[in-house]
Amino acid sequence: MADVIAPSAPLAFAFASLTAAAPVRYDGHALVRVWIDDARELAALRGRVDEIWTEHPGRGFVDARVRPHQLAALRDAGVAFELRAADLQAGIDAERERLRGAATPTASTWFDDFRDYDAIMAQLEAMAAAAPHRVSVVDLGASLEGRPIRGLRISDAPPGAPAVLYSGTMHAREWLATMATMCVADRFATADDTDAVVTDLLSAIEIWVVPVINPDGYVISWTEDRYWRKNARDGYGVDLNRNWDYQWAVVGASDDPYAEDYHGPAPFSEPESSALRDFIVARPQLRAHIDFHSFSQLVLRPWGYDYALPPDEATLSMLGQQMSDAMWDATATDYASIHAAELYPAAGAVDDWGYGVQGLMAFTIELRGDDFVVPPSQIGPACDENVAAALQLAAWVRQRAPEPPPEGGTTGDAPPPDHGGSEDGGPVDPDGGSDGTGEPSDDPPGADATPGGAALPPGFGLGHAQGGGCRSAEPRAPAWLLLVPWWLRRRRRQGT
Repeated sequence: MADVIAPSAPLAFAFASLTAAAPVRYDGHALVRVWIDDARELAALRGRVDEIWTEHPGRGFVDARVRPHQLAALRDAGVAFELRAADLQAGIDAERERLRGAATPTASTWFDDFRDYDAIMAQLEAMAAAAPHRVSVVDLGASLEGRPIRGLRISDAPPGAPAVLYSGTMHAREWLATMATMCVADRFATADDTDAVVTDLLSAIEIWVVPVINPDGYVISWTEDRYWRKNARDGYGVDLNRNWDYQWAVVGASDDPYAEDYHGPAPFSEPESSALRDFIVARPQLRAHIDFHSFSQLVLRPWGYDYALPPDEATLSMLGQQMSDAMWDATATDYASIHAAELYPAAGAVDDWGYGVQGLMAFTIELRGDDFVVPPSQIGPACDENVAAALQLAAWVRQRAPEPPPEGGTTGDAPPPDHGGSEDGGPVDPDGGSDGTGEPSDDPPGADATPGGAALPPGFGLGHAQGGGCRSAEPRAPAWLLLVPWWLRRRRRQGT
C-alpha cells in the first residue's frame, strides 16, 4: 500500500490500559443465523436475543448475538438456527493476542492488521509529511474526552475546488470500516505520476478523509469492550449516527440511553457529530459524501427515515449502482444498492442530513463480513472494494468540476455547488437530478420527504428494539420489498 512509515511505537502499547481494568467479556455468547418469514417471527427473535446484528433484518436470514441461556431458550422453543460462532469471546481473545504481539508496522505492512487510534493519528501525520505538496492534516475538533478528530485534505487543486468527503468509525466497533477509510486516504495520498486516474482527479477536486469520527468509542472498543458501538457519553453512550438534525428521533432510534441506537437528548448533542457537521457546513464546495460502516455489503442512499423517493433519486440511484458495480469488478463481491429505509427506516443519520440539509450526494456503505471481529485477511479485499467505490464517486464529481487552469493560470472563484439537475432546465438524464419521475425537480432536497409531503409526527417509531448493526427498527415495508437485496444479489451471481 503506502510508502509511508508511521513513527515507531509498538502496537502492544495500545493494550497497556488492559492491566488496569478488566475488559468486558463475551464468554459463551454465540452468533446465530435464523431464517425469518414475517414481522411476528422477527419480533419474537428480538425478544429472545441480546442484539440483532443484521443491518436490515426482515424476511430472510438474520444474524443475532445470544447469551448462553438465550441459546438454550432458542433450542427449547424449537427455533431453527445455524450456529455461526459458538463463543464470540474466543475470537476477541485471538484478535487481542495477535495484536498484542504484533511488531511495529512498516510501510509495506501497515494495512496487514488493524490499527489503534494513536497509530491512525500518527499515520495521518506521516502521510502529510511524505507529500506536503498534496496532503495536509486538518483538525475538526475534539471528542467528549478531548481526543482530536483529525482528517486529511488531499488535492493538487486550489482551495475551494469541488470536493468529496469520506468518513468512518462513527460506530466504534466497526474496525474494518476504519481501515477501509484509511485505505481510501492512502490511495489518493500516495499516487504518483504513473497513476493517471488519481492524478487527474486530484488536479481538479479536493479529497477529504476523516477516518475516526468517534475517537473515544474507538479507544473503548480496543481497551474495554470490543463490541462498544456508541461514544463515551456518561458511561452509556450516544449513537452518533442517530444524532443528526434531520428528522431526528422520528423513527428507528431509541430514547433509552442504554439502547444501542440511543439518539441522544437533542440533535447534535455530541461534540463528535457537531464537529463533523461544522466541518461540512464550512466547506460549501463539498458535492458528495460516503460514510463507511460495517457490516452487510450494502450501498445505502437517502432516504433512511422514510420510503418516499428523494428529489434526486435518479442521480442517487445511478451513483449507488455504479459504486456497487465498481466493487463487484474489484473483488466479485455483491454490494446491493438500495434506499437506506429498505427495509426498516431509521432517522437522524448523517446521510439523510448531508443530502436533506446540505444537498450532498450522500451514501452509507456497509462493508463485508458477518461479525465486527474479522480476520485481518479481510482488510485487503475490503480496501479494494471501497477504494473502487470511492474512485467512482470522485469521478462523478470530477466530471462536473471546471478544468484546471493552464500552467501559471488562475482559476477565479469556484463555481457554486451543482447537486444534480440538467444545466438547461430540460429533461434530466441519469447524470442529473430528478424527482424519481424523469422530470427535473425544482424542490430542495427533502421538500417531499414523506408521502404527500406530510411530516412524520414527533416521537414516531421510538421504542423500537435495539439493533446491533448500523440500523434497526421494526418492519414497516411491504412484504415484497423484503426480498429486494436477495433478488439483486441472485441476479448478480447468475450474471443477468
